[in-house]
Amino acid sequence: MTGNQFRGPVNLLIFDLSYNYLGLGRADELKFITSLTNCSNLNELSIQRNHFAGPLPNSIANLSTHLYFLAIGENQISGSIPSQIGNLINLNALGIYSTFITGFIPTSIGMLQNLQRLYLGKNSLSGKIPYNIGNITQLTALDLEYNNLQGSIPLSLANCTKLLALSLSRNNLRGTIPKQIIGLSSLSIALYLSLNFFTGSLPSEVGNLKILEQLDVSKNKLSGEIPGTLANCKSMRELYMQGNAFRGDISSVFTTLTSIEFLDLSYNNFSGKIPKYLEGFKFLQYLNLSFNNFEGEVPKQGVFGNASAISVVGNDNLCGELFKATDGFSSANLIGAGSYGSVYKGILGRIENVVAVKVLNP
Repeated sequence: MTGNQFRGPVNLLIFDLSYNYLGLGRADELKFITSLTNCSNLNELSIQRNHFAGPLPNSIANLSTHLYFLAIGENQISGSIPSQIGNLINLNALGIYSTFITGFIPTSIGMLQNLQRLYLGKNSLSGKIPYNIGNITQLTALDLEYNNLQGSIPLSLANCTKLLALSLSRNNLRGTIPKQIIGLSSLSIALYLSLNFFTGSLPSEVGNLKILEQLDVSKNKLSGEIPGTLANCKSMRELYMQGNAFRGDISSVFTTLTSIEFLDLSYNNFSGKIPKYLEGFKFLQYLNLSFNNFEGEVPKQGVFGNASAISVVGNDNLCGELFKATDGFSSANLIGAGSYGSVYKGILGRIENVVAVKVLNP
């Protein structure tokens, strides 16, 4: 731009350094943010996916109130989120994810009432989720996964009636899953609650998730039977319930979930027969029913015809083609094991065809 005759002040609106290799991992590399506080009309600041290190300066809360996009994730940034982050009242998207940020989520975040996307996942945040996060009623996406957050899910999140995706997985959250949250009918993309310490049953309000595609409540301490209202969730493509203490007969629970692609019910206390109607689920690619109390014959058609797509190990009362052929997947028939699963020798039918049966590692 040299050699021109430009006139007037320089007005910086967008400062974008994202997706580069900037930064040397030094402690003072974010000082330049302080100088940007003089840019009174700055709209966007993005330094995500670089090699910047050092503490996040408190001056970031003094950036232009015109700022609507702030993304600093996927760096080696440390420190805490400035307590005055609520000053940035016009933020539409805030991304501070995959860093070394610690401390609490500041309560001032509830002042960001224009915020639609909030990504604070994959940090080391602790403390409770601020109750006034429910003041951000324009939220469409909230990601707090992979932190050390404690306490319960704030009921105020029920005010966020535009939420499309909510991820609280891999924290230390406890208590029951609030019916007001799992009943948010706006959720259409994903609801991730796995790897916490939730107890109690799955609320019947789960049936409000009629347009939800992905639900993950795996590896908690949930119990009881699956509510029949789950049948309303006809858009469900992925459902993960493994690693809980769910019980009961599922013979009529999933009949309407014909769009399902991935279904994992392993490591629970389900009983009864494996539903034969699952044979007709043409989109079903992965089915894990292992380590339950299922009994009777294993269906043979559909997904059951693909040994690499289904696991039924750990159900001692099952009978069927592959289960009998491998003597109940006994260790005596184990040929080998790797990181992805185990291979068993099986003898099929009266003519005693010898086959190798691979079982995915659940």
